[in-house]
Order: sequence, then structure tokens, then C-alpha cells
Amino acid sequence: MRASRRVREESQRGESERRVREESQRDESERRVRETSQIDESDRRVRETSQRDQSERRVRETSQRDESERRVRETSQRDESERRVTETSQRDESERRVREEGQRGESER
Repeated sequence: MRASRRVREESQRGESERRVREESQRDESERRVRETSQIDESDRRVRETSQRDQSERRVRETSQRDESERRVRETSQRDESERRVTETSQRDESERRVREEGQRGESER
């Protein structure tokens, strides 16, 4: 009887140890799943941040390009306006000389 009781106790102890090992393995597996999930979430956030940074950089570049193009247009318009003023001034000066010479010619006659 003692022997069979000892066998039974050892069998129960073996079963109990097996259960403890299984639980420990299950806990370890669940911990790994949680860690992997956290890593995935962290990676996703990093990608989102990177995409947002990229998008913001493109917006800044576009804004800077637009500003640069606006300045070029303004400069071009100002140059064109100054060219017209110069042409008008030269034409006025030329017409004034023609009138003066005409008047001088009239008075000499």
C-alpha cells in the first residue's frame, strides 16, 4: 500500500509540476505576444510620425516655392513697370527736344 501511495503521490507531483511548467510557458508566450504587440504599435507610431514629418516638410517646401515664385513675379512686374517708365521718360524727353528744336527753327526764321 505504501508503494502504491508513493507512486500515486509521485504521479500527482509530476502532474502538478507539468501544470506549473505549462502555465509558465503560457505566461511566457502571452508576455511575448504583448511585447510584440507593443513593438508593432511603437513601429506604427514611428511610421505615422515620419509620414507626418514628411508631409509637413512638403508643405513647407511648397510654401517656400510659392513665396519664391511670388517674389519673382513681383520683381518681374516691377522691372516691367520701371522699363515702361523709362521708355515714357525717354519718349517725353525726345518729344521735348523735337519741340524745342522746332521752336528754335521757327524763331530763327
